[in-house]
Amino acid sequence: MAHGTGIILLTIGVLLILGLLANYISPRLHIPRVTLLILCGVALGPSGLDFLPEGHERWYTLFSNIALLMIGFVGAAYILLRAAGLIFGAYAGGTISKADDKIKKYMGMAITPQAGVALGMALVAGNHFPALKNTFIPLVIGTTVFFELTGPIFTRLAVIRAGEAGKAEEGETEETG
Repeated sequence: MAHGTGIILLTIGVLLILGLLANYISPRLHIPRVTLLILCGVALGPSGLDFLPEGHERWYTLFSNIALLMIGFVGAAYILLRAAGLIFGAYAGGTISKADDKIKKYMGMAITPQAGVALGMALVAGNHFPALKNTFIPLVIGTTVFFELTGPIFTRLAVIRAGEAGKAEEGETEETG
């Protein structure tokens, strides 16, 4: 193993152990984990003890990309699983209630922008699992924004595919303006 690789692995190991210690210590000190991790980063970085080896700047892009990929993966998984749950749940509910096939097929897609329950559940989950609160709430808010922006498109598509677009209710007349 080259000397430079050993230094890099040692540095990463020390930083990971420091992160785990900060995660363990922060609740006992009543300091948010993020704050303690930032303080540790400042203390070990170039403006503090300068613990990082030469050339550490090239790591920033790598670690930033890894963090963005992890956030994107979790967000995409939540979006796909929520959409699948809505679609399959609406289909199951339509089957149980003996709804028309059009309702069973398209209702899940039509209700994707309904986010109030998701936000409420994130708050409840955050209160029951305080350690994960800072993960639940931003994730749900971010994906709620996604569903609120794309949901009307899916609702319109569901109404059109169900053949209900342009139909008036019984007893109503369409006004031509």
